[in-house]
Formats: sequence, structure tokens, C-alpha cells
Amino acid sequence: MLGMNAIAIFVASVLLTKFLITIIIRTGLEAPNAYNFIYKNYFASWAGAVNGSLLFAFATLLLWLGAAWVMYRQRWFITV
Repeated sequence: MLGMNAIAIFVASVLLTKFLITIIIRTGLEAPNAYNFIYKNYFASWAGAVNGSLLFAFATLLLWLGAAWVMYRQRWFITV
């Protein structure tokens, strides 16, 4: 399962990251993008900078592992 659709999961993760970086949450000079907003408000606010970063990376890993699992269960295999 872990080797199936690895390139598709990688491309999707890069596209999602770039998409979240382009979304601006508030207005003004110090307006955070969605990526930083999620990290600061949902992870770093209660776990600190180092542990929040680790938890954010782990949550991202679980998100894409779940996506790979769904693709595997549905028998969606993207071949190159």
C-alpha cells in the first residue's frame, strides 16, 4: 500500500501546500496565509514551536496516509 500512488500523493501534497500558502486569511501587512494560520492556531498555540511543528508534520503525514489508504481501498492506481 505504501508504494502505490506515491507520486500522486507527493504531487497532491505539494499542490495542497502551495494552495494553502496562496490563501491569505486577513488583510494588512502581517496577514498570515492559511498554512501559517493552521500551524500557529491549531498546533503551536498549545504545543509550543518545536512540538507544534512536529505535530503539524505528523498530522500532515496522517492526512496523506489516509488519502493513500482510500485510494488503495478503492483500487485507484495511477501508473506512469
